[in-house]
Amino acid sequence: MTADVRTRVRRQWRRYAVAAWVQVVASIAASFYLFLRFEQVRAGVVGSVIVNAMFVAYAYFVVDYNAAKPHTWARSSAKFGVAAWWVMWISLSGVKPYPPVGFIHFTLAVVWFAAWVLALRAKAKAEEDLSLDELMDADLATRFDARDNNAVLEVDDVKVFMACTVRKRRLFDRDTQTWTEWYGQRNRQYIGCSLGDIKSLRTIYIRRPRKVPMPKYDWMLLKLTPGPALQFDSPDGEWIFPSNRANDAFEVITEKRKKFGLGYPKLGPFIPPASS
Repeated sequence: MTADVRTRVRRQWRRYAVAAWVQVVASIAASFYLFLRFEQVRAGVVGSVIVNAMFVAYAYFVVDYNAAKPHTWARSSAKFGVAAWWVMWISLSGVKPYPPVGFIHFTLAVVWFAAWVLALRAKAKAEEDLSLDELMDADLATRFDARDNNAVLEVDDVKVFMACTVRKRRLFDRDTQTWTEWYGQRNRQYIGCSLGDIKSLRTIYIRRPRKVPMPKYDWMLLKLTPGPALQFDSPDGEWIFPSNRANDAFEVITEKRKKFGLGYPKLGPFIPPASS
């Protein structure tokens, strides 16, 4: 069954790769069209070529990096659409007068939507009816949702990764008599921990509600409500992740530490995020 799962995921990954690359190609084509149509200066052409080359390298890295992470494909494809639009805008630097680009915007929007749908379908088919054991046997990354928090925990062959979003509060500074951090804004933070840096991995049961700071970000509070949670120590502090699937997360991390060794210890903030 493991070989069948890997074959299916690989087949769907190719569809995700097509969704990503079609946006890259559309963005590069739009960039060079603007140069040829509006006769931008030579220096601008060189800059645009460099930007597009970096975009291609970035796409290659991200698409390959997400090969075993089907849960990221739809979100990653959407981000490629934003990057494609941004790279196209970079190509307009130095163009005077500003050219009409309404049709190009419309075309990129259509390509973005089609690519996102393709990546979403690929994600759904790759993860269809997969059990936890099959995910581990096929060496796929796994995602766990937090209970009563807008946060996720992702586990791959190298690291554990947490992303959390909270509302900022509007605080009053008594010294300056001013308000700071407007209420209603959202702040998202990411933190990764190598498998080799995890110490004292365990599951616990939360009996009374409370709040704890997110590792490394003391002002970022996670709500702990009654139920299971995953807990371990790391160089950035103690991790407590409330999840109804805490036991599954414990099993996945333990299995990956056995199978892949201890990851790459002491990488800290240099570990790339999983939802690129």
